[in-house]
Amino acid sequence: AAEELRKKLEAETFEISAKAGDKGKLFGSVTADGIVDAIRKKIGVQIDKRKVKLGAPIHMIGEHRVPVKLHAEVEGNVVVKVVAE
Repeated sequence: AAEELRKKLEAETFEISAKAGDKGKLFGSVTADGIVDAIRKKIGVQIDKRKVKLGAPIHMIGEHRVPVKLHAEVEGNVVVKVVAE
């Protein structure tokens, strides 16, 4: 089941919009909560935010690869696209 979920997550790009300045720097940041929310809204799967291995919050617009630990032996990479509001 974790392998199937990994394939489903890696096939998608999760878009998150946030307020940003002229140079692409966000006024806030995108955290694991925001990523989990975007996954739930797009494909209807609830993932524990502690499974999202985001080293530091995202502060810039653009595409970011975020590791997600789905099982003891299964880890996938989620593509998060942060766009300006």
